[in-house]
Amino acid sequence: MAFSPRMGLAAAGVAALFHGSLALAVGTPVGTPITNTASVSFTVGGSTATINSNPTSVTVAQILNVVTTVQTPSVIVAPSDANRPMTFRVTNTGNGADSFVLAPLSTLAGDNFDPTLAVPAIYLDTDNSGTFTAGDTAYVAGSNVNLAADGVVTAFVMNNIPAALNNGDEGRSQLTATRSGGI
Repeated sequence: MAFSPRMGLAAAGVAALFHGSLALAVGTPVGTPITNTASVSFTVGGSTATINSNPTSVTVAQILNVVTTVQTPSVIVAPSDANRPMTFRVTNTGNGADSFVLAPLSTLAGDNFDPTLAVPAIYLDTDNSGTFTAGDTAYVAGSNVNLAADGVVTAFVMNNIPAALNNGDEGRSQLTATRSGGI
């Protein structure tokens, strides 16, 4: 029987677990002016008249939202493995450009072991390969990830696996994205 502890699961923050569908910003882009004029038509004594109001204008406010989804819900690991990546997708589902801070966590309740975050703990898929490669850039903790509306970044949470594991043990890891302010 093969030894196969697994590391898997959670995405967090303003996050949806295990939803792989494409999330898109809804509605009109931030800053778009919308002008409206009301009109009323009526008939008096057989004569029809229409009266228009003065135009009123509003500007679309920014909708702030981010979704973090896990892309690799289960990764087979071995005792003492180092730098094992879990893949997450961070999507700005708001209607304007925004910036986010990423934070990993690998000490979660409900699993059999706690993976240890590697240093660095997060890499960004800067070569757009979809998998962790030497071409990816380490994320600097606390720095901003800037995304346009509907913008997406793939992030890899890197974990080291403890030496003492049982076959079938599961460890969990998550990634949160928190808004740090508009761009």
